[in-house]
Amino acid sequence: MDAIIELDEHDDIHTVRDRLATANSPRVILVVPWDAPVLRQTVDLHIVRRFAGAHHIEVAIVSPEGEVRTTAHEAGLPVFRSAEAAQRKTRWHASPEDDEEEKPWQPSARKTREARRAAVERDQSDVQVSRRHPAWRILKYALVLIVLVVLAGAALVIIPQAEITLVPSSARIIVTINVIADPEATEIDPITAHVPATQITTIVRNLITVPTTGKRGVPESRAGGNVIFVNQLNTPFTVGKGTAVRTTASSQATRFILTEDVPVPGGIGAQAQGRVEAVELGGTGNVPANFINEVEGVAALAVRVSNPEPLTGGGEREVPAVASEDRDTAREAIKPGLRETALQQVQAELGPGEFVIAESLSGTILEETFDHEITEQADQLSLLMRVEYTVVKVSSEDANRLVFMAMQNQAPENYELIPEGLSFQRGGAAPVEGSDTLFQFAMQGVGYAAADLDIARATRRITGKSIAEASDLLKQALPLKSDPVITVTPDWFPWLPWLSIRIQTDVNPAG
Repeated sequence: MDAIIELDEHDDIHTVRDRLATANSPRVILVVPWDAPVLRQTVDLHIVRRFAGAHHIEVAIVSPEGEVRTTAHEAGLPVFRSAEAAQRKTRWHASPEDDEEEKPWQPSARKTREARRAAVERDQSDVQVSRRHPAWRILKYALVLIVLVVLAGAALVIIPQAEITLVPSSARIIVTINVIADPEATEIDPITAHVPATQITTIVRNLITVPTTGKRGVPESRAGGNVIFVNQLNTPFTVGKGTAVRTTASSQATRFILTEDVPVPGGIGAQAQGRVEAVELGGTGNVPANFINEVEGVAALAVRVSNPEPLTGGGEREVPAVASEDRDTAREAIKPGLRETALQQVQAELGPGEFVIAESLSGTILEETFDHEITEQADQLSLLMRVEYTVVKVSSEDANRLVFMAMQNQAPENYELIPEGLSFQRGGAAPVEGSDTLFQFAMQGVGYAAADLDIARATRRITGKSIAEASDLLKQALPLKSDPVITVTPDWFPWLPWLSIRIQTDVNPAG
């Protein structure tokens, strides 16, 4: 963008150069109003042109006076009637009118007359010089000497340059705030500390196996013993092998099978002994004495039965089985792996600078399958589970920017945060009380704020001063952390340059 400098009645050629040097623009428009005395002489305009060329600056002259524009054009500077006309031109050229095409330069009629008059006067002057007194030559040499002295003084003003390094005062800034991730927010809110958040979902599936802790008995052997058959007829009767006898004292009868033929002698009350075994394996066949009291089948018409002694030998062995607690154990054991897998899948899909709030992870079970039922014999229990998880993600840039704004508010007046060395740390998160969608997490910012230095004003105060005096003035005028480092070129020169544009200043906020 073109810089526009409007001159006033207090400006001279020196201030014009200073203002050009500090314009910080490759194209500068100098506006010369009616009442400004500066830039009306050809020599001043030549100085401006040379100064602009040395500093790689394009300079255009804007003036409502035709005489000023003509003089500037002859000095080789582009001229315009208005600043707007100058800004419209993408490429400046030395032309007296801003809306005319560039033409080869020709001297004006007035300049031609002046040149002819000067030639006549020069011829007359040469004649007069030849007639002058010899003392005039001495005066001429004295004038030359004065000019040389002036030029030497000007060189002392222009040649020296200085470089100054300043380290401003700084203050350590530490800010900790609770940032709230809000899925309904569209932009960060520095007042409520809300930042936009997005809920994302992923589905994970996992299989886990746990040892069973339950126990159950498995029948291993049959009970057996002797029974007595009592004849209820006068004739002999043989109770055949395989005849079933049973108990009737309980709700569910226990059955036994005769293992051999038992001949019972004839006569009411005659007895014979036989051996029986329980139909089912296990301890159910262990019955007390006199519990077997019924004969099944046709033999029941001829004999009755009893066991004078208990039947024993029926047994079970204990084996592992699935307990209801085993299912709960499997559910709890599978959750960490599912959560970890879900977080890995979500993080793999995050964009640059995004992070997820792990504490916001919640899941809905889509499938739960066990390979064994409760009380079923098994050494291990396997669980297959499929879960849909939802988690909240946030942009690190949004969270950091919120902390940066808080750090700026905490910085002292006239201090600015130093970008170098800023660090941001994120703490743990937790749901906001009373809300199912809002989560808050701690953010801490650590950095330094440096004093804002008025370099231009301080530089004007130290021009032409010695290094020691300039250092003291800078320490008085600016809030510095350490003494300024001043280097003058050439190094034998005892003072800083008289021109502020010859002084370069470097501010090192980090120190």
